[in-house]
Amino acid sequence: MKKVILMLGALGMAALAACQTSQTAQLTGGSQAEGVVELSYEYPARDNPSVNFQPGRAAARERCKAWGYLPAELFIGFKSQCLEQNPNDLCLRWRVTASYQCTRASKP
Repeated sequence: MKKVILMLGALGMAALAACQTSQTAQLTGGSQAEGVVELSYEYPARDNPSVNFQPGRAAARERCKAWGYLPAELFIGFKSQCLEQNPNDLCLRWRVTASYQCTRASKP
């Protein structure tokens, strides 16, 4: 009986691992006047994404620098938006957006 339970547990873990995807956050918007840069990623609701923000953070820093600001800092929290729902109002696809605030303006 223990072997059956262990096998079912291992199969369940394998199924969960199969649903984990890798995502990279991309620049998706922002405001130069407000010094805000937005990074987003999208994923199907059945997935459990592992998100790499490193390339996006580097792009956010470069965007802030191009706008005359110093590096960007992550705002607290993320905004989730349902992009697609099924007839039962369950979300099928999500977009998650992180906002970065460009810090003080660089000296001329």
